[in-house]
Amino acid sequence: MAHQYNAKQLPDYGFFSDHFRDTVKQTIAQSRQTDGKEAASQMANVLTANVGLEGPAHFLAPQQALNYVECHDNATVFDYFDILNPSITLRQRLANSRLALHLVLLAQGIPFIHSGQEFFRTKNLIDNSYNLPDEVNKLDWLRSLHYTEDIAFFRKLIAFRRAHPLLRFQTSAEIKKACQVRWLTDSLLEYKIQKGRQTLTIVVNFGDQEMLYENKDRQQLYLQYPAIDVQAPIAPLADSYPVPSKQVIVLK
Repeated sequence: MAHQYNAKQLPDYGFFSDHFRDTVKQTIAQSRQTDGKEAASQMANVLTANVGLEGPAHFLAPQQALNYVECHDNATVFDYFDILNPSITLRQRLANSRLALHLVLLAQGIPFIHSGQEFFRTKNLIDNSYNLPDEVNKLDWLRSLHYTEDIAFFRKLIAFRRAHPLLRFQTSAEIKKACQVRWLTDSLLEYKIQKGRQTLTIVVNFGDQEMLYENKDRQQLYLQYPAIDVQAPIAPLADSYPVPSKQVIVLK
């Protein structure tokens, strides 16, 4: 059968990475590390295309890993966090959804973005809408007028990914050699990519409180929502950088 658990028999095919979807959303929802026993569900592996950075490989190459957190099936990610926790605030829903989207574009593999995800598409909290009318499944472009800052950042993040080959290795060997992922605390994760003289450090705060990242490698800050720049640092060099709750920063 042509599904992801037979990926090794189908080297020319890509698969929706359900492990990426589930691990990322569950970790954001719980605000802390939730790595399960299965290697394919470890955060270190889902961020590196599940090619065996730690433990057995789930995919043969990064081209097989289609990283996503929402698609046409099931709830949108914006709705997911409300369905999971009806007492969640709008601000928390936005922060959670924003972080999930940003991780899709910073992970190794192929990013998959659902239409309207960049402006927090909703299907009125309906999980399975395949047989429902356009009133539910429509793409409400008016929402884009409310989230222009997020759309602008999303476009720049795509450009940032394109400008940095370290974010899109073509082979599993490159990923295993260059990438290192480790939890600094139960909610703060460091994802470092190094090749030759180039180094990118991605720090993710899944927690509910701002945390401080010690800048031991004396790198400069290039990304912290809503600021992002491909060429110039967005802040002065510092001994440490604050990482806001449910956000990611990128240093180089």
